[in-house]
Amino acid sequence: MPQLFQSYISPSLPRGVYAVSTPPPASITPTGTGNSIAVAQFPWGPAKTLTYPGSMPAFWATFAPAGMTRTGGAHLSTIRKGWPSLGGVRVIGPTAAAATCVLQTSGAATVLTLTALYPGTQGNSIIATIAAASDGVSGHYKLTVQVSSASGTTTEIYDNNNQTGTGTAALPNFTGSLLIASGVAGTNGTIANGATTMSSGTNGTVAALQYIGTPGANDYGFALLEADNTIDGIFTDDNSGLSGVNAGLVAHLAITQDRIGYLSGVAGQTAAQAQTDVANYRSVNAVYVDPWVMVADDTTGAVSNQPGACWAASVAAQIPPSLSISARMATVGNLLRGISSLEANRSFNKAANTAAGIATLIPGNQGGYTFEAGVNTSLVSGQTNLTRTRMGIYIARSAVNAWYPYVDAPSVPFFQQDLINSAFSFLSTLRQNSKTNPAVLPYIVNFDMPVSGLNTAAYIAAGGYDVAANIQIGANMSRISLSLTYGETVTIAAT
Repeated sequence: MPQLFQSYISPSLPRGVYAVSTPPPASITPTGTGNSIAVAQFPWGPAKTLTYPGSMPAFWATFAPAGMTRTGGAHLSTIRKGWPSLGGVRVIGPTAAAATCVLQTSGAATVLTLTALYPGTQGNSIIATIAAASDGVSGHYKLTVQVSSASGTTTEIYDNNNQTGTGTAALPNFTGSLLIASGVAGTNGTIANGATTMSSGTNGTVAALQYIGTPGANDYGFALLEADNTIDGIFTDDNSGLSGVNAGLVAHLAITQDRIGYLSGVAGQTAAQAQTDVANYRSVNAVYVDPWVMVADDTTGAVSNQPGACWAASVAAQIPPSLSISARMATVGNLLRGISSLEANRSFNKAANTAAGIATLIPGNQGGYTFEAGVNTSLVSGQTNLTRTRMGIYIARSAVNAWYPYVDAPSVPFFQQDLINSAFSFLSTLRQNSKTNPAVLPYIVNFDMPVSGLNTAAYIAAGGYDVAANIQIGANMSRISLSLTYGETVTIAAT
């Protein structure tokens, strides 16, 4: 007896009625827009690699554990703001080295050599302390590894270790450690009790190359991000002492085209200087933020100056791509509450800054802070709004990801129409979002789908197929007015 469900109705089947299980038609699933990357000189963490710790507590434990310096620009760029998803690339010099220490017997014989988990000078603050083991066996030891400062303390305890040469050897297991990479056994013996500070950790000398990397080489900085097509935004810490980093970021954006780069000029520049500087970084994918901002660190509460770029990256990551980072609604303004003050008040320069392609932070009329305009650095008419770029990326990436299974499918109406239908459904949902909750949901105003002129017989025979769509992105109400006719003699129409 034939099976009820058939994948294909073959002529060899007996006459009868069968059910055919068909795959569902294509559907375009929206991509996220909140995946941000910090490329910065963090005090700790994996060097020269892109890392996604998974949560903000895990991010800080990875790149700046409690007890390490948390007052530098890299760490400050990540605090007092929200991140739906934040990855990090730690920038460090090519000759950086990890700290080490040797734990010895009272006779100076090395029993165990510890190496810090990551390279850098912060490893020189780690203290390894040997004490008697809890099991009470003579010669066994308890190892406590700790780093402590005003930012807090990270402590790891490894108990009941045995390297005496008598009984079963047991070395500390550093799997999951935030501080130690390895412990290498030396001679057998009893380690003398006491504290030893790790040393010889270095950061090396950081140059612009460590931020930029070599395109296509997957070696440093931005180059490490080229293969990750889930990235939505990139920012750096203060790199103003390294010429070329901002230009390198814009060059990376030109290569990838599917993400936004957020950059700032140097601290202390005037509005006129910012307007001159931004001309070096023209791109629909770049956002230049001015001025710098003052932020309280999370160690002592002291206020420090930092580039404003990270704030634009954070706001964009938390709102739909069709909503401007300059929207004055409270849900957007509240995302900037972590700012203590601005380095300079650009209220009198905001119009000129916007005309130059600068996203300007200013005091809000009702308190707090806001962006004057959500613009990119392009001056091409019709392409200056960041919402246009972000929605273009959002729509295109969603379709590209959803349609990948159709590559090399038969080029026949069955599959071609499937692509058209999925695009129509996706765009219809975006259009409907404009009537439901456009402050929360990505939206478009309208669209149509004309027959593509590319789909000639020759084009299709060569392996091509094009789905065409004209999409109207929503404009922003940048200038709202109330037209009044008023006075004692004004005539009011009957209602």
